Amino acid sequence: GVSIPTAGYLVSGYACGIAVGGPLLALATKTISRKTLLIGLAIAFTIGQAACALAPDFTSMLLLRIAVAVAHGAYFGVAMVVAVGLVPEDKRGMAVAVILSGLTVSNVIGVPAG
Repeated sequence: GVSIPTAGYLVSGYACGIAVGGPLLALATKTISRKTLLIGLAIAFTIGQAACALAPDFTSMLLLRIAVAVAHGAYFGVAMVVAVGLVPEDKRGMAVAVILSGLTVSNVIGVPAG
């Protein structure tokens, strides 16, 4: 029951959550171990996506999408730091590429499947 332009706020809200909230959450959680943080963010992302699917109205859906986006943005920022720290210096570019390949795979396989 929402117009197409209004539904577009779901995309804009998600983008803002990643761009603004993700880095802020990563900074706010810098004292937590990276492993614990990555696991927590993955769990939050998964539960948040399920909650989005069950959202009773547009406002709830928008707020949940923004929260999920914050977890998404923080996860990728922390995952890149961890990946770069796990490999020798000459393999750092490949480590970042492997992390970012998850975005490509999700868009090629996950979006159409969803």
